[in-house]
Amino acid sequence: MPSISRVGGVGQLKSALLRFVGLLGVVLFGFAFIATWAIPGYVEHAGSEFIRSQLEKIAHEKIDSLEQQVSGGALGRIAEVLIAKNQVTIEKTKEQLREKVPEKVAAVVAEMKDLSCECRNKYAQMIRVGMNWQVESLEAMNLKLQEFLKTKYMEVVNRVVADFRIFTGCNLAVFAVLLTVSFLKPQAVTLLFYPGLLLIVSTVVCSYFYLFEQNSFFTLLYNNFVGMSYLAYVGGVFLVLCDIALNRGRVTVHILNGLGSSVSAVPC
Repeated sequence: MPSISRVGGVGQLKSALLRFVGLLGVVLFGFAFIATWAIPGYVEHAGSEFIRSQLEKIAHEKIDSLEQQVSGGALGRIAEVLIAKNQVTIEKTKEQLREKVPEKVAAVVAEMKDLSCECRNKYAQMIRVGMNWQVESLEAMNLKLQEFLKTKYMEVVNRVVADFRIFTGCNLAVFAVLLTVSFLKPQAVTLLFYPGLLLIVSTVVCSYFYLFEQNSFFTLLYNNFVGMSYLAYVGGVFLVLCDIALNRGRVTVHILNGLGSSVSAVPC
């Protein structure tokens, strides 16, 4: 009888822990997901340093591509001859542009972060239009660089917000399923412990990066390969939960026993 009591106590402890983890995940990711809609500029403010670094990168790439854009334009070979003759001037112009990139980016970020500014709508619409460049005077190019960066600012912000919503929305859904299944299938506490552990690990890692390494967090989020890998990871956990909820965990049991799990798993 004491051993049965101890087993029951362990099961109740695991069940309580799973429900706590599920509820914590729902609250955490639920707040973050809702905040992207309810709090204007929430993601934009959190990822401001990443957005700034991304704009500087885009600006340098744009400056470096000036020659290619001119030589590929309507003037064709004539443009290439002009570039060859004026290479020193062009390089000097590009270097002067590069020197002003941090200053321009800082000015653009300061202006565009004002959520009440009509410029946000203007440059959000210009994302679809695009901007054509040609080698002109330094003053004209500085103005175009600033206009270009304002358009790119809105483009980067829109993508970061969309990626953040996908990230938090997927996590919210998985934790909600874990919490629901923990109540619907209390006898499956042993099987649920494995996907619950995976979710705890991923949440701790993501929370660390978000709290202490925000620039790295948004860089990883912005990277399609990493983003898809994480979605695949969360998707795998979701499939395990669905197997437990709808298929009595038969596939999960087969996998665990095949891996030589120390816990003897049986369908619930």
